[in-house]
This record gives sequence, structure tokens and C-alpha cells, in this order.
Amino acid sequence: MIIFYHGNPTTKKMKKARNYCPFLEHRAEYTPDTIRNSEFQYFLDNGAFTSDFKPNEWINTLDRIKSSDIKEPDFVVLPDVFNDAEATHQKHLEFVNEVRLRGFNFYYVAQPGEMDLMNNLQHIAYRALSLGAEGIFVGASWHKPRVVSKLLDMTDRKDLKVHVGMPKNLLWVVNTEVDSFDTANIVRNQSWSKLRSLQSKIEEQKPITAF
Repeated sequence: MIIFYHGNPTTKKMKKARNYCPFLEHRAEYTPDTIRNSEFQYFLDNGAFTSDFKPNEWINTLDRIKSSDIKEPDFVVLPDVFNDAEATHQKHLEFVNEVRLRGFNFYYVAQPGEMDLMNNLQHIAYRALSLGAEGIFVGASWHKPRVVSKLLDMTDRKDLKVHVGMPKNLLWVVNTEVDSFDTANIVRNQSWSKLRSLQSKIEEQKPITAF
């Protein structure tokens, strides 16, 4: 089952999400600014997309999770640099041990680079495996269908999972067979019609090979 992560949901809003679209598994997404003792399974984003990355706050958040009764995350998104594959990799190298030392799963962030598409994606998959990542997080600036499709084709799904950050088209991302995706807009804006519509479209197209 594909996992749909919602940004900082309340109990009431999560219940509605699950009721309106039962085809998907619904979990939470938090950043260092929003993390709390949650009843939901979740992943920890680095917060770099919406604000400047704050290393000390991020590391303190990892410590707080490890030393308290907050659930451990499904995975942690390593710090990245928007639209820059090489700078992202260097940032990963700088901070990956902070996650390893605390025993958390982590995802490598895929960002555009100077190489052509196929070489860049192959490079990303290789580096993700080399660092011991559990999966690849496709950055919000780069989840065109061709990118995700090529990435899914070249990764052994037993070795690397694929997550899409903030896709614009929910039905498209469900049909790609990625492992998970996220958005903050639905629960924040209470856009329940989008979930009802997604569930309806999924039901209309079954059975199809994507499922």
C-alpha cells in the first residue's frame, strides 16, 4: 500500500483523510519546527524547502526524539541544497553520521545536477546505496514523470524505496507505484474534495497494472 504523508496533521484531520481516501495509508510528516509526541507514524523532513536549514536545531531534534518518548520516524530526510545535486551530496556527507549514530533510517535527496538526466540519476542511486540510505526522496523541484519513472526503473526496490515530495498531481504519483509521497496542503487547507476525488478516480481505473 502506498503511504501518503500529511504535513503536521491533527487527530481530527487525519481521521478525515483516512475516511475520504482509504485506498492509501495515511501518516504524518513533521519538521524540526513542528515535531511533537505524535500518535501517528511519520517521517522527519529537514525543513530546508520552506526555510533556511538550521543544523543545530535539526541535530537537537534528532536528540530529542532519541531521548524522549516521541516515536522514532519512519525515516529522516538528510539536509539538501535546492536544485543542486553536488552540493546536496556534500551536505549529506556532512550530516549523515548524525543520523547513523542515532540509529534512524534516512533518505537521500535527489536534486537536478550538471550531468544529463540518466547519468545524474544513476549517480544519485549509487551514492544513496553507498551511504546506506533506505530510500531516495525526490525533491519538490524535480518530480516530473520522466524523472520518477527512470528512477523507479533503475533502482532495485528491495534496496531503495522512492518517495516524492509535494507532487502536484496526486493520481499521477499514485500510479507511478512509488512507495510514498507527501503534501501539507490537503490537511492545512482542509481540501477534502481532493481526497474524495482521488479515491473516486482510483476506484474508476481499477484494475490496472499499476496496482
